[in-house]
Amino acid sequence: MPTSALLSFLLLCITITPPTRATGGLSAGERSKLVDYLKYSRQLLESETAKLTPQQWTHKPAADRWSVADCVEHLALAEEVIRGVVDRALKAPAVEPADAQTVTERDQLILRLATDRGQKFNAPERLRPAGLTPAEAMKKFLDSRAVTVEFARTTQEDLRGHAADHPLFKNADVYQWLLLAASHVERHVNQIRELKADPSFPK
Repeated sequence: MPTSALLSFLLLCITITPPTRATGGLSAGERSKLVDYLKYSRQLLESETAKLTPQQWTHKPAADRWSVADCVEHLALAEEVIRGVVDRALKAPAVEPADAQTVTERDQLILRLATDRGQKFNAPERLRPAGLTPAEAMKKFLDSRAVTVEFARTTQEDLRGHAADHPLFKNADVYQWLLLAASHVERHVNQIRELKADPSFPK
Protein backbone atom coordinates (compact mmCIF):
# COMPACT_ATOMS: atom_id res chain seq x y z
CA MET A 1 0.00 0.00 0.00
CA PRO A 2 1.45 3.43 -0.91
CA THR A 3 2.63 5.58 1.98
CA SER A 4 -0.04 8.23 1.46
CA ALA A 5 -2.78 5.61 1.31
CA LEU A 6 -1.63 3.91 4.50
CA LEU A 7 -1.39 7.21 6.35
CA SER A 8 -4.90 8.17 5.20
CA PHE A 9 -6.18 4.78 6.34
CA LEU A 10 -4.57 5.12 9.76
CA LEU A 11 -5.94 8.61 10.24
CA LEU A 12 -9.41 7.44 9.24
CA CYS A 13 -9.32 4.51 11.63
CA ILE A 14 -8.24 6.67 14.53
CA THR A 15 -10.88 9.27 13.69
CA ILE A 16 -13.88 6.97 13.38
CA THR A 17 -13.00 4.30 15.95
CA PRO A 18 -12.21 5.94 19.28
CA PRO A 19 -10.55 3.30 21.44
CA THR A 20 -12.48 1.36 24.04
CA ARG A 21 -10.12 -0.53 26.29
CA ALA A 22 -10.13 -2.38 29.54
CA THR A 23 -8.01 -0.92 32.29
CA GLY A 24 -4.41 -2.08 31.91
CA GLY A 25 -4.47 -2.96 28.21
CA LEU A 26 -4.98 -1.85 24.63
CA SER A 27 -8.07 -2.31 22.55
CA ALA A 28 -7.70 -4.83 19.74
CA GLY A 29 -7.96 -2.00 17.22
CA GLU A 30 -5.22 0.06 18.85
CA ARG A 31 -2.88 -2.91 19.07
CA SER A 32 -3.51 -3.95 15.49
CA LYS A 33 -2.91 -0.44 14.10
CA LEU A 34 0.31 -0.07 16.07
CA VAL A 35 1.77 -3.46 15.21
CA ASP A 36 0.80 -3.14 11.55
CA TYR A 37 2.38 0.31 11.28
CA LEU A 38 5.60 -0.82 12.97
CA LYS A 39 5.85 -3.71 10.52
CA TYR A 40 4.87 -1.60 7.52
CA SER A 41 7.46 1.10 8.15
CA ARG A 42 10.14 -1.58 8.62
CA GLN A 43 9.14 -3.12 5.28
CA LEU A 44 9.28 0.30 3.62
CA LEU A 45 12.87 0.75 4.78
CA GLU A 46 13.90 -2.73 3.68
CA SER A 47 12.28 -2.28 0.28
CA GLU A 48 13.82 1.15 -0.31
CA THR A 49 17.35 -0.08 0.48
CA ALA A 50 17.22 -3.65 -0.86
CA LYS A 51 19.04 -3.14 -4.16
CA LEU A 52 21.50 -0.40 -3.27
CA THR A 53 25.13 -0.78 -4.26
CA PRO A 54 27.90 -0.08 -1.73
CA GLN A 55 28.50 3.29 -3.40
CA GLN A 56 24.82 4.19 -3.19
CA TRP A 57 24.65 3.24 0.49
CA THR A 58 27.45 5.63 1.44
CA HIS A 59 26.92 8.48 -1.05
CA LYS A 60 26.47 11.97 0.43
CA PRO A 61 25.22 14.77 -1.84
CA ALA A 62 27.13 17.26 0.34
CA ALA A 63 29.42 17.18 3.34
CA ASP A 64 26.61 18.18 5.70
CA ARG A 65 24.09 15.65 4.31
CA TRP A 66 23.55 12.11 5.53
CA SER A 67 24.00 9.02 3.40
CA VAL A 68 21.47 6.19 3.28
CA ALA A 69 23.65 4.26 5.73
CA ASP A 70 23.65 7.27 8.06
CA CYS A 71 19.86 7.41 7.96
CA VAL A 72 19.55 3.72 8.83
CA GLU A 73 22.06 4.00 11.67
CA HIS A 74 20.15 7.01 13.01
CA LEU A 75 16.93 4.99 12.93
CA ALA A 76 18.56 2.15 14.86
CA LEU A 77 19.79 4.57 17.51
CA ALA A 78 16.42 6.33 17.74
CA GLU A 79 14.54 3.04 18.10
CA GLU A 80 16.59 2.16 21.16
CA VAL A 81 16.17 5.63 22.64
CA ILE A 82 12.40 5.53 22.17
CA ARG A 83 12.16 2.14 23.83
CA GLY A 84 14.22 3.51 26.71
CA VAL A 85 11.72 6.37 27.08
CA VAL A 86 8.89 3.82 27.02
CA ASP A 87 10.53 1.66 29.70
CA ARG A 88 11.11 4.62 32.00
CA ALA A 89 7.60 5.98 31.49
CA LEU A 90 6.03 2.62 32.34
CA LYS A 91 8.06 2.42 35.56
CA ALA A 92 6.95 5.90 36.60
CA PRO A 93 3.62 6.51 38.37
CA ALA A 94 0.59 6.32 36.13
CA VAL A 95 -1.04 9.52 34.96
CA GLU A 96 -4.65 10.32 34.18
CA PRO A 97 -5.12 9.57 30.47
CA ALA A 98 -6.13 12.51 28.32
CA ASP A 99 -9.73 12.74 27.16
CA ALA A 100 -10.65 10.84 23.99
CA GLN A 101 -10.65 13.90 21.75
CA THR A 102 -7.19 15.02 22.89
CA VAL A 103 -5.82 11.49 22.45
CA THR A 104 -7.23 11.26 18.92
CA GLU A 105 -5.94 14.70 17.93
CA ARG A 106 -2.45 13.96 19.24
CA ASP A 107 -2.35 10.56 17.52
CA GLN A 108 -3.24 12.28 14.26
CA LEU A 109 -0.66 15.02 14.83
CA ILE A 110 2.10 12.47 15.34
CA LEU A 111 1.13 10.53 12.22
CA ARG A 112 1.00 13.70 10.18
CA LEU A 113 3.93 15.79 11.39
CA ALA A 114 6.49 13.07 12.09
CA THR A 115 6.49 12.11 8.41
CA ASP A 116 6.45 15.71 7.11
CA ARG A 117 9.82 16.36 5.48
CA GLY A 118 8.85 20.01 5.07
CA GLN A 119 9.84 20.48 8.70
CA LYS A 120 13.51 19.73 9.32
CA PHE A 121 15.06 19.02 12.71
CA ASN A 122 18.64 18.62 13.89
CA ALA A 123 19.24 15.24 15.50
CA PRO A 124 20.67 15.39 19.03
CA GLU A 125 24.25 14.19 19.41
CA ARG A 126 23.32 10.75 20.75
CA LEU A 127 21.21 10.05 17.65
CA ARG A 128 23.84 11.05 15.10
CA PRO A 129 25.45 8.25 13.08
CA ALA A 130 28.97 7.24 14.04
CA GLY A 131 29.93 5.30 10.91
CA LEU A 132 28.50 1.78 11.06
CA THR A 133 28.70 -0.18 7.84
CA PRO A 134 25.42 -0.52 5.93
CA ALA A 135 25.09 -4.15 7.02
CA GLU A 136 25.78 -3.27 10.65
CA ALA A 137 23.32 -0.38 10.60
CA MET A 138 20.52 -2.41 9.05
CA LYS A 139 21.04 -5.37 11.38
CA LYS A 140 21.04 -3.05 14.38
CA PHE A 141 17.77 -1.48 13.24
CA LEU A 142 16.04 -4.77 12.37
CA ASP A 143 17.03 -6.38 15.66
CA SER A 144 15.76 -3.38 17.58
CA ARG A 145 12.52 -3.12 15.60
CA ALA A 146 11.82 -6.82 16.24
CA VAL A 147 11.93 -6.10 19.98
CA THR A 148 9.59 -3.14 19.56
CA VAL A 149 7.09 -5.15 17.50
CA GLU A 150 7.07 -8.00 20.01
CA PHE A 151 6.49 -5.57 22.86
CA ALA A 152 3.61 -3.89 21.02
CA ARG A 153 2.13 -7.28 20.13
CA THR A 154 2.18 -8.75 23.63
CA THR A 155 2.28 -6.02 26.28
CA GLN A 156 -0.53 -5.77 28.82
CA GLU A 157 0.73 -2.44 30.15
CA ASP A 158 -1.59 0.57 30.13
CA LEU A 159 0.13 2.50 27.37
CA ARG A 160 -2.35 5.36 27.57
CA GLY A 161 -1.89 5.73 31.31
CA HIS A 162 1.82 6.52 31.22
CA ALA A 163 3.46 9.44 29.43
CA ALA A 164 6.74 11.22 28.80
CA ASP A 165 7.61 14.66 27.43
CA HIS A 166 8.58 14.96 23.79
CA PRO A 167 10.27 18.10 22.39
CA LEU A 168 7.65 18.49 19.67
CA PHE A 169 4.58 16.59 20.86
CA LYS A 170 4.85 17.57 24.53
CA ASN A 171 3.24 15.12 26.97
CA ALA A 172 2.87 12.08 24.71
CA ASP A 173 1.54 8.84 26.14
CA VAL A 174 3.50 5.62 25.65
CA TYR A 175 1.27 4.44 22.80
CA GLN A 176 2.05 7.69 21.00
CA TRP A 177 5.78 7.22 21.56
CA LEU A 178 5.46 3.85 19.81
CA LEU A 179 3.48 5.44 16.97
CA LEU A 180 6.36 7.89 16.74
CA ALA A 181 8.83 5.01 16.39
CA ALA A 182 6.91 3.81 13.34
CA SER A 183 6.35 7.22 11.76
CA HIS A 184 9.98 8.21 12.36
CA VAL A 185 11.08 5.38 10.08
CA GLU A 186 8.63 6.49 7.40
CA ARG A 187 10.03 10.03 7.68
CA HIS A 188 13.55 8.83 6.95
CA VAL A 189 12.38 6.53 4.17
CA ASN A 190 11.17 9.76 2.57
CA GLN A 191 14.63 11.22 3.16
CA ILE A 192 16.22 8.19 1.50
CA ARG A 193 13.93 8.68 -1.50
CA GLU A 194 15.10 12.29 -1.69
CA LEU A 195 18.72 11.10 -1.67
CA LYS A 196 18.02 8.59 -4.44
CA ALA A 197 16.33 11.27 -6.55
CA ASP A 198 19.28 13.68 -6.22
CA PRO A 199 21.14 14.12 -9.54
CA SER A 200 24.42 13.26 -7.83
CA PHE A 201 23.20 9.85 -6.62
CA PRO A 202 25.31 7.05 -8.18
CA LYS A 203 23.60 5.10 -10.94
